[in-house]
Amino acid sequence: MHGLARSYGLVLEDPQAYAAAFPTNPVPGTPWAVLRGGLPGLPGTARLALHSEAPLARSITGRTALLLPAGDAAPTPPGGIPITSPSDPMRYAVRDGVFAVWVLRRQALHLGDVDGLLARGTALARATGALPGS
Repeated sequence: MHGLARSYGLVLEDPQAYAAAFPTNPVPGTPWAVLRGGLPGLPGTARLALHSEAPLARSITGRTALLLPAGDAAPTPPGGIPITSPSDPMRYAVRDGVFAVWVLRRQALHLGDVDGLLARGTALARATGALPGS
């Protein structure tokens, strides 16, 4: 995680503090790593969070999510909305002022396509009104 944080200029955040600050977080699973900071074109409150639905020792799958303030984005149904793609399907959800978009992780020690998540997630945030400039 430290290498990823350095490569994007982010700081590590306590996953328990993050979970407590966003109790209705729309990303399924429990966070085990959270990075926060200003990514290109995103506010300084942007976060990359890694969630898992099972203890890490027993699971290699989970979600890598981009989270932003929801801005003017409309709330979504529970579970979010799928964004189909032949190479990297995503889901997004808006709940209680948080916009979240995520990809699935299916391999141990692999975070998914973080650059693709950031690029497509930022475009989706603009299109939905979470970020200005749609």
